Amino acid sequence: MPFHRWQATRWRRVFIASPKQRSDSNNCAIFMLAYMNRRSAGLEPNHSEEDADRLRIEMVYSLMQRCIS
Repeated sequence: MPFHRWQATRWRRVFIASPKQRSDSNNCAIFMLAYMNRRSAGLEPNHSEEDADRLRIEMVYSLMQRCIS
């Protein structure tokens, strides 16, 4: 693999909107994980503050499935 593929100066930059989150919320970690999960799957982030509890449950379920199998 050519070395130039790993040079950051040649990377394509993508700018997207930030997820909606209240400033008095403690959900920044779950939003960051959900954001990375969706982006790595090639999907746009589409979660909001109301999704925080559901996102936590989905993350725990996903982690438990990987630990059990």
